[in-house]
Amino acid sequence: MSHSITASQGGDVIARISIAASDRIKANLLYRSLNASQFDSGVSGSGKTKIFLYDDIIKAKAALNYYSKESVDVISDFEKDHLSEQFLGDVIQLILGKSSKIFSEDVSESAKDHAVKEVAKYLDKILTNCKEDKILVYFG
Repeated sequence: MSHSITASQGGDVIARISIAASDRIKANLLYRSLNASQFDSGVSGSGKTKIFLYDDIIKAKAALNYYSKESVDVISDFEKDHLSEQFLGDVIQLILGKSSKIFSEDVSESAKDHAVKEVAKYLDKILTNCKEDKILVYFG
């Protein structure tokens, strides 16, 4: 269970990012920056695609810059975060026979900074490798 998000043009993948199901900060940053929260299914992407324009990716970089200065609370999607935690907790309990806390209540700034860098790297890769105005993004 994870988010596997690819950007492609002409059938060729030009950028890829993988996000662990438990890494809600990185998932929230990516989906919010792209203005694509409807493709976030909590522990993975929705399995759907969306066409973005080059300018949309530029706007996503600006949005990411904005979110990088905000607290984790502003970035959070509490409903999806809670559902992901509940689902993953149930899976762990099923496998291990005991419950376990998946998400930390106190997310460090360094974790957020790392997530921002990873999402920025993904967006930069799209911009660098983009040969046309339209980019097909698959949210897996």
